[in-house]
Amino acid sequence: MLICPNPNNGNLKIELIYVTNKTTIEIFDHTGKLIFGSKITSLETELNSGLSKGNYIAKILENNSVISIQNLIIGQ
Repeated sequence: MLICPNPNNGNLKIELIYVTNKTTIEIFDHTGKLIFGSKITSLETELNSGLSKGNYIAKILENNSVISIQNLIIGQ
């Protein structure tokens, strides 16, 4: 998984190697609270997360199993 740019302003580009109809992204704040979730339907996806400045954890899930985790910085 690649999320770019990182850091960013809340507009994310997600690049994946493969995707199915059960691929999702979840973004958590520093307390572990889920604050954003979206289904991913293509290998390259652009999202506007609407997140405030801060550090987050992004998880890509396939059929409810985590396949990738990345730190995400919203700061611009």
